[in-house]
Parts: sequence; structure tokens; C-alpha cells
Amino acid sequence: MPNLLKPFLRCFSPGGQVTGEQPALHSRDTSATPPSRGASLHSAMGPLAGLAQLQQGKKQSPQPSGREHPAQRISIGQTSAQRSAAAPMSPRPTGLQAPGRLWSPVSKSTPTANTAKPEKLSTWTRVGDKPGGTAAGALYVDGHGQRWLVKGYGNNDMAKSEVLASHLLNAAGAPTAELKLVDLGHEHQGGLGVASRWLDHAQAFDVRNHAHVKSMRQAFVAHAWLANWDSVGLLHDNVVIHRGKAVHIDPGGALEYRAMGGKKGGAFAGEVGELETMRDPAMNRASAAVYGSMTKEEIARGASAVLNLPPATIKNLVSRHGPGSSADRMALSAKLIERQRHIKTWCNAAQPGTSRDTGHTLKALDKKFPVYTGAPGGHRVKNIARFVELGTVTEPPRLPEPALNEHDVESYAAHTMAGVAKLPTAQREAILSYAHLGYEEINASLRAGKPSKTAKALDAAIRNAGCEIPPGTLLSRKIKVSGPFKEQLLNATGKVVQEPAVMSTSTKPDMFTGNVHLKLTVGHGVKGLFLGWGSAPGGDSISRMPGESEIVLSPNTRLYIHKVTETRGGGDKDGFGGDGSWMTHIVHALVLPTR
Repeated sequence: MPNLLKPFLRCFSPGGQVTGEQPALHSRDTSATPPSRGASLHSAMGPLAGLAQLQQGKKQSPQPSGREHPAQRISIGQTSAQRSAAAPMSPRPTGLQAPGRLWSPVSKSTPTANTAKPEKLSTWTRVGDKPGGTAAGALYVDGHGQRWLVKGYGNNDMAKSEVLASHLLNAAGAPTAELKLVDLGHEHQGGLGVASRWLDHAQAFDVRNHAHVKSMRQAFVAHAWLANWDSVGLLHDNVVIHRGKAVHIDPGGALEYRAMGGKKGGAFAGEVGELETMRDPAMNRASAAVYGSMTKEEIARGASAVLNLPPATIKNLVSRHGPGSSADRMALSAKLIERQRHIKTWCNAAQPGTSRDTGHTLKALDKKFPVYTGAPGGHRVKNIARFVELGTVTEPPRLPEPALNEHDVESYAAHTMAGVAKLPTAQREAILSYAHLGYEEINASLRAGKPSKTAKALDAAIRNAGCEIPPGTLLSRKIKVSGPFKEQLLNATGKVVQEPAVMSTSTKPDMFTGNVHLKLTVGHGVKGLFLGWGSAPGGDSISRMPGESEIVLSPNTRLYIHKVTETRGGGDKDGFGGDGSWMTHIVHALVLPTR
């Protein structure tokens, strides 16, 4: 393995170390003609210099204004005791973690209960009273100077349930304060208590603040999944804003227990009625003040982090942290998986009509125009620009509507983090090779019909670590094309074409440059690998230009071109085509399923 690749690979390896910031990716291969030699050299030198600095332990260029350096982040995830525990943890979906902690993949072995002994409260120093709430407790400082809010319930299982809820919420993409069990001795009703890491510089949640509410809503499905009826708090005090994100600080009302104590019984069932009741002011006024106006389509789009959580991860977390006997924990795992399935069914029914009505027509296109596996430049192949022409559609399909121009990039990032951590070394190497030094060689081998080992590994990495993008989602790609190539593309309405190379796209229409804008509407079954903020440990980015919000699609991605429109820099209602006088046309295309 080249030495320059090692720092990146250690980012996703158990026990690895990160020095400085993560290596990253720049804009690539947007031209229909090969870049100049000078441009290629310039493109290669940027990543090379960044990797050399990383290898030598030097700091790279500072973060963009308004974004803190990863080393300045305050943990709302794992503790040092948890980091040393034998059982592995699930990848951190939000990128918020303790400095130096690198999340390792979940073990495929049978999960076992957590045997780590809780710290003794008697070794900590009390520094103040507990602010608010009904549970007994106080503020403490541990031996390392870290402040903790300690609560006691007089019920060990209730304490374990709250700690488990924090782990499940974090795994499902809902940032939650770091919680751990602590041995209370004879304090605060004795037995096991819950210690919550104190977050400095946190803001109070303001239900009138649009940004606060938007951040909370991103975690709605996770809270509904865990029946966390009190996710907001009666006075909106169960959540704070920490570094721009809604962070949940008291999940004691999740799972089997009520916030005030006592079990929920049959109210915590296999069906997730909370998807409705937590939005109904007659049932839950405090919760409805935040979630009430969410549409079913909006909820369905935000469910991916919960739906993509592997059953093995759920079982592992419940077995490790859950209350009760082994049989109790197995039953709780089964119920959570059942509730996860119910959410999937609910979301499928809630998708826009097009997701249901157009599925069969898209499947027909997929079947009629299979992926071409020969040499893209062969004498029997007809090309449109750099695309391979697969044929012409005689009956245009109905396209997904409405177009989804909002992206749950945090879920995309969480999926990348979890997926990349599980990849074999060769596939992780391929991601970095494409992102920095090898994209031209990789794409050249694919366009020649002779994919290199790295190209094959990258293809596998995108399929294995990528997430399925919601149908109707809009992705952007700009290309520079001229002469006969441009003429071919502008006259390709009704054609199905195939991109032999890896296709780089963005969630933001204003990214990249070119004179033709590909407006890509995602169909069913399309997978992509997100490389922007949060895709690497510590909330960082695999990409060197995380603002590009890049999603890469697999080689041989197929597009149905349904129309071409002219633009002179004005742009359309979704922001496509607005790139000044340089931009001349928008090519509207539907992305067919990944194969």
C-alpha cells in the first residue's frame, strides 16, 4: 500500500489514529474532452500536497470561516471507558465524537452484554445542584475535570434504558448527549444512575427559531421509533442547540419507560403510532409545536437513517446496554426491529404518488435497456458525446414528481461513515485513489472497457458503502462539451445513454462549471456514495472540497434523457442552468437503477 494512503485508511480502522485533517477530494472530470496537461498536473498536486502534510502530522489549510477545527469539538458520544470496552460500537452517524475516537465497524459475532463496571460517584466531586427535572441528582466533576449531570431513579433498569436510548438515537442519526451509567453508592436513591456529559456553550432551544426546529425535525423518525414521547420536553428543555445542531439531553422517556417513571406497557407496541400522535397537538402539544406541520413526504424522506440501521447493530446495542434479563433484551431487540419494519411500510405508503405509480414504468425501462458491458469505444457501439447510446424510448415514462431538491445530507454522511468502516482495505484504497490521485486513470480504464483493479474496487465500494437515494431527488452535474459532441447531446431527447466512467454529481446545482447542465432526477434503486461533510471521522469530509456536497454514482450509470431546454444564464425554478452566459442548455435526465 502506498504510504500516502495509510492515514486515510486508518481513519476507518479500529484503533486507528488521525493526524490533522482528513484528505479530501476536488472537482473532477466534468469535461467531455480530456483536460490539458497543465490542468492535470495542477489537479494532482493539490491532493498530493495535502496528503504529504497529513503523513507528516502537519496541519493543512484552515477550515472555512464559521466551522471549527475537528480537534475543538466537544464529545457527545463515547467515553474513554466505552472506547476501551471489548464489544465494538456502531459507526457514529452524525460525525460528532470524542477527539481521537475512530469508530470501528459493528462486529458480526453474537452480541454480548456489557460487562464494564460503572465508575463510582464517590470518586467524583459535587460542584452544584441539578438544574430542574424531577429525578434526584446533582452536578459533578470527574477526575479529568469533565462536568457531568448525574441523575438517580432508584431503578437500575430505568437507568440502563435511558443510556441505551442515547446509543440508539445516536446510531439512528439523532445527536444525543453522551450518557453512561455511574455507581451512585448511597447517593440520589442509590444503585445505578445516569451521568450526562455537560455541554459547554449550549443554547436553549427556541421553538420560534426556524433553524432550531429544522434541526430537531431531522431526528423526528428516530424519536418516534423509540417512542420518545418527551423528546422535546414540556418546556422544550429536553434539547439544546450545540454548535448549530439540536442535541437531545434527556431521552429518559424513550423505549419502555415513561419520563416520570413506570412502564408504558401496551402503549409501546410493534406499530409506531408516534408517527401520528407526536404531531397531533391534542395528543402531545409540546411535541406537535415542533413536529406538527411536517408532511408525510417530509417524514418519509428523513427516515433513511433509521431504516438503514442494520438489525445486527440494534441487537448489539440492546444486548450491550439494555435493561433486564437476556430474554428481556432479546424481546426488546425484536420489538425495535418490528417497529423499524413498520416505519418502512408507513414511509412507502407516504411517498409521493409518482413513487408508487411510476415504479413499473421505470422497471420496464431498466429491463428493456440493460447495462452494456462491452468496450464503450467498440465499432458496434454508437456514442453520444462520451455516453454509450443504448436505444430510444418509444413511450416516454411518467417521471417522479414532485422533484425533491432538499437533501438529507446528514443521513447520506452517516451511511458513508458506517459503510466505509466495513469495507475491505482495497475498496477503501480505491475511494482515496479516486478522490485524489487516480480518477483520470480509473475513468480512462473504464472508458476503454478494461477496468483496472482499482476501478473494480471503487465500483464495489460505491455499491457496498453507498446509500439508496430517495426517488425524485435532484442531482446536478455540469459538463464542458463542444462541437459534434455537444450537437449529439442536445439532440438526444428520448435516448437512453450509459456513462462508462464513475459519475460525479452534487446535491447543489451551483457547484462545478460547464456549459451544459445535467439535471438528474433519481429513479428507484439508485445508489450513491456521499463524500461531503460528515463522511469521514470527526465530522470531516472525504472530499477536500466538502462544500461541493458530492455524490458519486457507479460506473455504467444509465440515463433516460427526456428533454433538453435552452438557458442563457437565467436558470430554472430548481436552480439549474443559472451559471451566467457560459451556460447554454439543461439536459433533463432520469437516472435508472444501479446495476
